[in-house]
Amino acid sequence: GDINIKYNSKINSPEDLENLGYEKIVVATGLQNPIQLNVQNENLTIRGLDYLKSPKKYKLKNKNVAVIGGGATAVDCAVTAVKNRANRVEMITLETFYEMPLTSKERAEIIDNGIYVEGRTKVTEIIKTGKSISGIKLSKIKLKDGVKFNLKDLSDIPDTEITRSDFDEVIVSIGARGEFSKEKKTNIFYAGDFINGPTTVVEAVASGKNIAEILDAEINN
Repeated sequence: GDINIKYNSKINSPEDLENLGYEKIVVATGLQNPIQLNVQNENLTIRGLDYLKSPKKYKLKNKNVAVIGGGATAVDCAVTAVKNRANRVEMITLETFYEMPLTSKERAEIIDNGIYVEGRTKVTEIIKTGKSISGIKLSKIKLKDGVKFNLKDLSDIPDTEITRSDFDEVIVSIGARGEFSKEKKTNIFYAGDFINGPTTVVEAVASGKNIAEILDAEINN
């Protein structure tokens, strides 16, 4: 019979749809939950995706802005802040400039917009005065010799922590996770960034198309 479902309503898990009677379910929600820095006073920072959704909401004009993160979304945040007349924008990244997972166009955007990149650096604390950000604490890190950039081969460099008191706002854009946990069920399929991680639009669309073809074959057999 017909399956009744209220559209534009929140689905807490794929099993919600399963319980409504759907026999095949595709999860292609992307990466919606921002990864946390887990540092003191992080609640005062701006989430990268929130900023990009409504940049005019955040009053960054004439302010010094730190963007934490080295990916494409972080670049979008930094460039958008420049275009919204921030005074100075710096990116704080674990990667060096050429390790950042960017296209040549995205790399050029950093240069063309006068955005400085502080590489091999991590944020250890957000400093506040009253209810506002007044700076950040940073420390340098190093990558194990002879390996390609990866998180597990990074380590701290002792006695390199510094305090920067020249930032008014901090945007955090260090990646995101999927909203749901991945269940091992034969009737639930996963596609796009949710299963492959952050890739290109072409790869995400291809992933969805592949799942659609698999489902079509199963349904018509």
